[in-house]
Amino acid sequence: MKILISLLLIVTFFSCDRNTSSQDSKANINTSIKNDTTIQQGETIPNSLLEFINDQLPNYRIPEQSEYANIYSEKIENSQYPYFTEGAFNQDSLTDYALLLLSEVQGGFEISVFVFVTKQNNDYDYFKCYTEKQKKEFRLADELSFVNAAYSQHTQEQLNTDGDALLYIGWRSLGDIQAHFWLKQSELRMEFAEEYTD
Repeated sequence: MKILISLLLIVTFFSCDRNTSSQDSKANINTSIKNDTTIQQGETIPNSLLEFINDQLPNYRIPEQSEYANIYSEKIENSQYPYFTEGAFNQDSLTDYALLLLSEVQGGFEISVFVFVTKQNNDYDYFKCYTEKQKKEFRLADELSFVNAAYSQHTQEQLNTDGDALLYIGWRSLGDIQAHFWLKQSELRMEFAEEYTD
């Protein structure tokens, strides 16, 4: 028997996971980030962002190629990074970034989606948009992309955003997770469409 439950959740104001910081001192880039073979020493992800992650989020790291499902692992070999995207999250002229990062927890790891908003001095504000725990043997099938015209799953109307919206898709055995995250009047807003099948 197949059960399909669509859950649509719109959170209009969400700011508790917004963080601002200044880089008064920079630590050495975390070894697990700097030496990750899927990132070529900042050619894709700016070195300033890698240093920021190491300094402000030391318990997080970029996923390794072996932690992704085979279809994505092949993409990573061809320099396509499903855990990273860049766009214009707000209305300034600076490039912003989104990353899926992992942190170790008992019995597995935590998947978290971050948006890093670039500031004028090569510093960043960041939003932790989503988090989920998985077992150690879980293989990632998650991808990020910025879109400049995002549409509500609920109303089918275009979302009213300050800039690009971040689209997050996670493929799961029980169904897919699809979410949009965007800024409106400097507040993080989100819409989830989750489908579970059994």
